[in-house]
Amino acid sequence: MSQPFRIVLPALAPEAREIVIKDNNFRYLRDVLRCRIGDKIVVLDGKGHAVIAGVSRIGRRDLVLKKEGDYTIDSESPLKLVLLQVILKGDGMDLVIRKSTELGVSGIYPVVTGRAQVRYTRRLEHWRRIAEEAVRQSGRLILPEIHDVLSLDELFLKIEDGERIIFYEHEASGFRDVYGPKVEKRPGKVYYMVGPEGGFTEDEVERAVQEGFRPLGLGRRTLRAETASVAAATLLQFLFGDL
Repeated sequence: MSQPFRIVLPALAPEAREIVIKDNNFRYLRDVLRCRIGDKIVVLDGKGHAVIAGVSRIGRRDLVLKKEGDYTIDSESPLKLVLLQVILKGDGMDLVIRKSTELGVSGIYPVVTGRAQVRYTRRLEHWRRIAEEAVRQSGRLILPEIHDVLSLDELFLKIEDGERIIFYEHEASGFRDVYGPKVEKRPGKVYYMVGPEGGFTEDEVERAVQEGFRPLGLGRRTLRAETASVAAATLLQFLFGDL
C-alpha cells in the first residue's frame, strides 16, 4: 500500500471535518502529485498535530478534503537540536536546511559573521519552504522554525539554556575525547554552531567560549561547510538523540 501524500497547513483546525486547500498546497496536490478523488492526504499543522483526510472534491482554485481521523507517527527525536548556521553562499544554505530538517533539528538560526557572504532577508521565506518540503519528504510531524537572521551578539542574547557546541576546524578535541565512548547523561537540548566557508576567526571562537560554547573538531580532514553541518547533526543525534 502506498504512503499517503503529505502537506503542511499551519492553520489546520483540529475540530474541522472538512479542510479547504488553496494556493501553493492546492497547486502541489493537483499539479505535482496529480491527486484524484479518494486519495489519502496527511495534513500537518507543523507543531505535532496531524490528520488523515480523503480528497472529496477538486475544483479549479481549491481542493476539499474530508477528515477521517487523527494521524500519529513516532518520527521526532527526544533531543531538541538547534542549529546555529553561519549563512553560506550559493546553494549551500539550502542543502544544510534540507538535510538538517531531515535529520530532526527543531530550529535553525541563520547567523551573520564578519566572513559570511550574505544576501539573507529575502531568502528567509525560501529557506522556510525548503524546510517544509523536507518535513513532507521525511515523515516528520514538526516543522523546524527558521528564525530571523541574527548577528553573533544578537544570537548570544537570544538562545536559552542547553548544551552549547561550536565546531571549529582547528580544534583537536573531538566527540570521543570530550564525551567518551558512552554518554551517561543526555542533554535535552543542544545548540551547535557551524561556521561559513572560510571558517570562524579565533576571536569569534573565543567569544563563543565566553558564552559557554565548547569547541569541538570533526576529524583530521577538512570538510566543506555543508558537510560539516550535516556531519555534526548526525553525530549529535547519534550521541544524544534517536540515531
